[in-house]
Parts: sequence; structure tokens; C-alpha cells
Amino acid sequence: MELKDYQIKVLDYLEGYLDELKTQKAEKQDYFEFQQQKGKDVVNPEKSDYCQLAWEALKAKKAIYRSNYTVRNDGMGRNIPNICFKVPTGGGKTLLATAAILRINQDYFKRNNGFVLWIVPSDTIYAQTSKQLRNKEHPYRQVLDRASGGKTLILEKNDKFTAQDVKDNLCVMLLMLQASNRNNKDTLKMFKDSGRFESFFPPLDDYTANNALLSAVPNLDTADLMDDGPNVISGISIKHSLGNVMRLLRPITLFDEGHRGATKLAQDTVNSFNTSFILELSATPKDHSNVLVNVGGQELKKEQMIKLPINVTSYGVANWQHTLNQAHAKIIELNKSAASYQADEGRYIRPIMVIKAEPKKKGEAYDHVDDIKSYLIKNLNVLESEIRIKLADNNELRDDDLFDKMCPVRYIITKDALKEGWDCSFAYVLAILSNSKSETALTQFIGRVLRQPHALETSIPALNQCYVYCDNADVNSAAEGIKKGLEDEGMGDVSDQIVTGGGASTGKEKATLKRKENYQDAKIFLPSLSVIRNGKPAAFDYYADILGDIQWDNYSFEKLENIALADKEVMDYQHLTVDWEKEKSGQLDFLKGQKQSEQITNEVSITLMVSQLMEKVPNAWQAFRIIESVLLELRAKGLSDAKIALNSVFIVEEIKKDCFRWMLEQSEAIFRHKLDSGIVFLRLLAEPFLTLNWQMADKIEVQHNVNETAVTLEKSMFQPQYLSNYNGLEKPVALAINNKDVVEWWHRLAVRGTEYCIQGWKREKIYPDFLVKLEAGKDGIERLYFVESKGEHLEGNKDTSYKQELFNTINATLLGDIKPKGEVKLLNCKEKISFHMVFENDWENALNKLLVM
Repeated sequence: MELKDYQIKVLDYLEGYLDELKTQKAEKQDYFEFQQQKGKDVVNPEKSDYCQLAWEALKAKKAIYRSNYTVRNDGMGRNIPNICFKVPTGGGKTLLATAAILRINQDYFKRNNGFVLWIVPSDTIYAQTSKQLRNKEHPYRQVLDRASGGKTLILEKNDKFTAQDVKDNLCVMLLMLQASNRNNKDTLKMFKDSGRFESFFPPLDDYTANNALLSAVPNLDTADLMDDGPNVISGISIKHSLGNVMRLLRPITLFDEGHRGATKLAQDTVNSFNTSFILELSATPKDHSNVLVNVGGQELKKEQMIKLPINVTSYGVANWQHTLNQAHAKIIELNKSAASYQADEGRYIRPIMVIKAEPKKKGEAYDHVDDIKSYLIKNLNVLESEIRIKLADNNELRDDDLFDKMCPVRYIITKDALKEGWDCSFAYVLAILSNSKSETALTQFIGRVLRQPHALETSIPALNQCYVYCDNADVNSAAEGIKKGLEDEGMGDVSDQIVTGGGASTGKEKATLKRKENYQDAKIFLPSLSVIRNGKPAAFDYYADILGDIQWDNYSFEKLENIALADKEVMDYQHLTVDWEKEKSGQLDFLKGQKQSEQITNEVSITLMVSQLMEKVPNAWQAFRIIESVLLELRAKGLSDAKIALNSVFIVEEIKKDCFRWMLEQSEAIFRHKLDSGIVFLRLLAEPFLTLNWQMADKIEVQHNVNETAVTLEKSMFQPQYLSNYNGLEKPVALAINNKDVVEWWHRLAVRGTEYCIQGWKREKIYPDFLVKLEAGKDGIERLYFVESKGEHLEGNKDTSYKQELFNTINATLLGDIKPKGEVKLLNCKEKISFHMVFENDWENALNKLLVM
């Protein structure tokens, strides 16, 4: 599954934190060992403040969403690295979770096996996640298999597993939040003695070994001698429980919907598992969460993940039958559009209506669900096969694949059973048929209709939006409910995308902007980035035209001499004995033994190393070639397989870094070569390739604040303008552009990733803020400038530097007037195009220099 730009950003932040974490922990370890050599008693590195220091170090390099860091300690007082990704509902949290596990396990802990505790908040999400992770064809499972070399075990809390299973596999245990609650009587089995985990504990009659284990891990649960449990022996009674196994394994803990586990009891229980790393994923994290990075609804819209705007029709005095009639008419209209879209473009969409019924009142025979179903069939001629009921005690959707073309379902009636775990992007219409206050229902249900089918917008605007109908509700209350719902889904930044109808206006209204009168009939084209492919022009495709041309045969890892491998073939461990002190009756003495070692396996798994490298090298054969070459060189140097096996994760990590650096160099070289030679070009194309150009729309739709006064910025291509659509920097920039005498017209390009964009040797696309047309100079040349405005805090970061370099590269090529390669007809024009960036601390000066005759 291809990662979206915002998902790549999240994982980049994670990698940055892991790098700082490794650095800070290594420095604490070096200091600890130095002080020990001098005979001084110092704090164990894991009990130091290395996690906070890593947070501060990363904060000095890039903008972290939440600046303050909350410390969490495990059951033995060790500092737990704990971070949170703030990702909206529908933003692919599960995919991010699996990708994060891969990086944390390999890049930080430098291992392929181990234990992951995956905590989910509800039965619905538990069942959905379990199904996805157990399916070896599912992208989520494939990411985990890449992390483990195909050795992944998905477990539940009642499953039996052994110490050897954990040693040989990446074990992922799914656990309900309630099951980790130590005070929940129904789930205390997790903390009780069990006959399933003997392999993790010393023999019952090995008094010394049991004492040593309890001394090494003092927060292990011990049995009450009065319980007479099966594992009680004289003097020591460590429980053979799943809870104790967790404390020994020190799992990576992943909290799905992390805000659900915000209680002190839940946090203390997870901490007590001696967890080694905590990752929360939440749309609305609590204040204590260390939010590393925030993804907003705007980024989901830009990646075409969600449908916007939300069109709301509210009937303050209508009965539910009238509201259902209107919602039904809309779903019929959408189904006709979907059929036309499939006929034209081959993509299948089947719009579905979600209907929220009135909850059944206790002691009453009347059932609103049955009444709605009967009305659909008898009054609206809906086939019974197209209707499903989804209730807590009646789930007719159990065996339906709603995305299957043969599935007949178009109407789903529910009360509360679709609150979470819902991922059907075919849901377009939400009908709230409830006499209770609609604001609450809308808050809980709005996320059910937001997802965009196939994460790809259609050519039909109606199929890129969603629709809400509610009865017995003031439209202002309905809009507030939807706004609250968007905030609860982590998308408060798109709450201006609520468009109302059928009643009084709310906080936002829709407006249609038209071109200036003297430009209304003009066809305005601008060149998009194109490429000559198979002798003909085509739209530029980063994957086909850049990544597809990288010659991985030319890559070899040549930095083997620069990496220092751990110089040993054994695994060190410390033995600790607790016994009665010989000369003092009744006193325990801690006898610390000498550091000891044990031989580890000498098996080098090339399959595992290849699977890890494929995160950066997309071709399995090339990944195999690279790994095989490195292994041959290591063995030629006399390194044993045992030493290679011990260092295998570290070796792959170093190769990945070098591969990525090399790939970026190659990508840039390929792009520049194709640009310089005219294979990639930015020129206006004539027929029959006119559609490859970007064409300015005749009119655009925007939302603005209710009662906001429109302003006339006379040189803006589209009139009127609403200043609520501009952010803090865009507003003064727009006003300054409008006041320049040399400007003929300007257009503020859409910020939602739907208008003009440019791309280069990296995956991300760049969407400039403004398009400015200057009047022709004495040379008769008309100039078109794309202007990108950047806040001061973004100046100098990697993303901004890349954009500046790409702009400069394209500008230089345009000045050179290089023609496209081959027989390509171009439109004759006197316009010169260039790309520019202005920063908050110098934008006025930059515009003055740019916008001159």
C-alpha cells in the first residue's frame, strides 16, 4: 500500500525522534560506564532523562506539535519513550501503526523479533484489526511480515505461546483496553497463574533461580500463599501469568485511539508491564500525550482521502418521513451519477445511505427501525435486499462485503452500532431521523460519510461531497453538531466545509465566484509538467518517469569500512543471586555475579535482511543482490556467521540509509537530465494534447463566514473575494499583489490540492498559493509568476529548501527555452512562466523586486 505524503511526514518525524533517542541514550550509557569504572554509583541510563532530552533535541530541529514532554516510568522506574501521532479518523492509523512498529523495532531496538502489545478500545475495532492483521494478503500484515522476514505471530490473550516463539518471531498480541485494566474483575485472568507460560520462568523447585528472577524484575506478581495455587513453593511464589510474561518481555505498546486509555489506572497498568516504548494514535489526544506530529483534515483532503464539502439540509418542523424522502431522492441522484461515472471511466462506486433511527424506548412496543424499513419498501419502492439493519443485537451486515460489485446494499439502518470501526467509503448520505437533539447524533455519526472511495476524487463534483439530512433540528444546531463531530474526528481544521440548505444559515455559507467580466469567455491555459513517453506527450508521473528509471544494478554498498560492528559472537548477560546472608540470620544479601555470555545462533537469515531492505529498495531481486554482495564481502573479511547474525539489523539499517541517499541523488539526476534534454518539459501543448495543459475554471465555489462582507479586489481574476479564506500571511500578500500597477490580474489558487501543482524528483507535489499575470513589457513579453508564501518558521527546513531548489531548476530550464524532445506541437504564446517563494520576514521586499515592469 502506497504511503500518502502526510503519512511519510509522520514517519519522518518518528525517525527523527528515534535518532535523537539513540544518541541521548548512548551518551547516558557512556557516562554510566565511565563513572562505574571510577567506582562511583550512578543512575542506570534507562532511569535517566534521555527521553526528555531526545524530545528537546528534536524540537530544536523541527516544529513538534506539542512542545512539553510528559514523563512515563515503567514498573521498575525506567523512563519509557512515549509519543503520540495525532491523525484524523480515516487517515490510515493502522497502516501508520504497522509502519511505525517496523521502524521502532528495527531502527531503535535493532531486532526483528520481540513482542508488541496492540491495545484497541472496542470489540468492533478489535475484530476489524484482527481480521486485517491475520490476512497475509492485507497490506498491514505485509508490513509486519517485512519487519519480521515473514515470521509474524498474531496472538490473543488466551493463546498459548512460548519463549521460543518470541525469540523466533515478531509476536503481536491484540488486547482490549478493558482486559489491561487491573481492577476489572472480568479480566483479572490476565494476572492469574496459568499453565501456559512455563517456558518463561525457572522450574518451580529451583529456589535460587526464582529468587534471582524476582530480584532482577521486582515488580513481578507473586502469589498469595493462602491461595494454594499450583505454582506456589516454599519461600517464593512468582505467578506464571500473562501479566508477568509481559513484564519479562518488555513489549512495544501500541495504543489505538490512545485518548481512550487516558485514565490513570489504564496508564499505570500499561506502565507496569515494563513496556519499552509507547506509541499512541489518536484523532483527539489528551493533554498528557506527547504529540510528536499533527495531521489535519486539510492534508487528508489534499490526498483525496475525504469528501468535502459537507452539504447539510435540516428541517426544523418536518416529520422523519419527509426527511427520508429528500435523502432518498439524493441517493437516487448519486447512484445515477455513479453509473454514468463507471460507464465513462470504469470505476465502480455504489452510494449508500446510512440512516440513524430513534432508539427504542424501554417498555414500548414501537420500533422505529422496523418502521423505517417498512417505509423504504412500501413508499419508496426500495428492494428489501438493498436494506440492512446494524444493531448491537442484530447485525445483518456480518457477511456483506460492501465494496463487492455484486453486493446489493444501498441502505443501512442503525442506532448506535456504527460509531466506530466503520471504513465504508461508499457511504454518501447520512439521514438523522431522530426526535432527540440532532447535534449529539451528528457529532457521533459525521465520520461515517466522510471517506472518499478509493482515496481518489472523481470527475463528477457531486461524488466528491457528502450529504446530511436531519429532521426536527435547527440548522444552527445541526451545523454545530457537525463541527463538533469533525473536531472529534481530528478534522477541526476543515469545519468551514459545512454548507447548509433548507433552512437558516449557519456559521458558513457557500458562494460562487465568477471570472472578471472581460475574461469570462477566454480560454486560459497554463502548461503542466509533461513528459515524452513512447514518442508522445503524457502527464508527468513520478513513479514511472523517475523511480522507474533508477538503475538499481548500478548501486552497491561501499561504506562497509565505515561501519563498526559489535566485535563479539556471544550475547552478554548478568547473573544476580539473592540469598540469605551467611553471617546474619534473617537478612537477605544481593550477590552480583560476574558478567557472563552465551553463544547465539550463527544462522544468518538473508530472507529477513532482504525483507527489511525492501523498505527502501522496491525490487526484491535487487535487494537480494545487495544483501548477498555485502554478506560475501563480510565473510571474505573473515567475519563469522555468528558475528554477522548478531549485527544483521544494524547492517541493514546502514545499507538503508545509504540506499535512500543514493536513490535521491539518482532521482534528482534523472529529473535534471530529462528536463535539460526536453524529455520532461513545461510548455503549452496544442491539439490533440490540449487536455494535458492546466485550464483555469470558469467559476469556483468557496465557503465564507455568514454575514461576511465581500470585498472587491479589482485585479483578482475571480470576484468577489472573502478575506476569511486567506490565512495570516496570505491576506497581506494578496492585498499587496492587488495594489501593484504592473499586475494585470492575479488568482489565489485553491489550497486543497485541486488546482495547479508542480512536481520534481521527490514524491510530494507543490501547490503554489498565487498565480500573478503581469502586463506586457516593452519587449511584448507577458510574464506569469507562481508565488508560494511561507511562514518564517518554515524557512530553511528540508521541505522548503527542496521547493526552492526545484523552483530554481525549472526556472533555469525555462530561461534556456529548451524544446520538448520529438515532434510535439506547441501553442504559440508570448508568456514567460517562473516560480518564486516569498517568506514572512521579507515578503514585501521580495514582491517589490519581483513585480516590476
